[in-house]
Amino acid sequence: MKKIITIVLLAMLPGVEIIFAQTPIISSGAEFNSFMKSDLSYLEEQEARYAKFEGSPYLDEEFKHGGLVYKNKLFTNLLLRYNYYEGYFEIKTGDEVKFYDPRYTAVDTVWLESNKYIYIEHKDGKSIRRNYMKLLHDGPAKALTFKEIIMLDPEPASGYKAARPARFDPRPEVTYIQFGDAPAVEFKNKRSIGEVFPTHVKEIEKHAKSENLKFRDASDLVELVRYYNTLD
Repeated sequence: MKKIITIVLLAMLPGVEIIFAQTPIISSGAEFNSFMKSDLSYLEEQEARYAKFEGSPYLDEEFKHGGLVYKNKLFTNLLLRYNYYEGYFEIKTGDEVKFYDPRYTAVDTVWLESNKYIYIEHKDGKSIRRNYMKLLHDGPAKALTFKEIIMLDPEPASGYKAARPARFDPRPEVTYIQFGDAPAVEFKNKRSIGEVFPTHVKEIEKHAKSENLKFRDASDLVELVRYYNTLD
């Protein structure tokens, strides 16, 4: 019954119906486990290392149902959680926790409950990085959000301020737009319209004004990207 529920859940998510038509569903773990890293000493050292810091590398430490695509095969009925500091998903199989590094294992699409994550390039200043981003709207232009947790160095006591150990620090969520297969670009506010969109700038600015889009949350960006995708 759990497998059926998971498959139905995934089928309701954006883009999954296309994957189902192209890829077989693999529900047994044997083939999936073959590419997972199960270096228990590494994970134990990681846990010991994390214990020295305040906070957590996870926004949610609970493992939740999901799935992923690897080598054109859809693996379902997985228990997943995202390590925002390391930038990879961890998978629980029985009493064991495994992980894969997306830099070496090509898993470009992951579902975690109702959320879909894609592993894409994005601009970071003059550099190009590659990370998992949550997909909010799919199409010729995609709306996405990126969230990461960084490590802050310890702070000595100063004046009335107490000393603080090294700690995990969740950064504010950042919204992005990806056009085609180009690296995603950050969308900050209304001024980003002229900087980010390659065409239809006047129509988009007019639409943002008519819909009173303030871009205080990601839903306004979704509306803007949805409208842009109707123009071409």
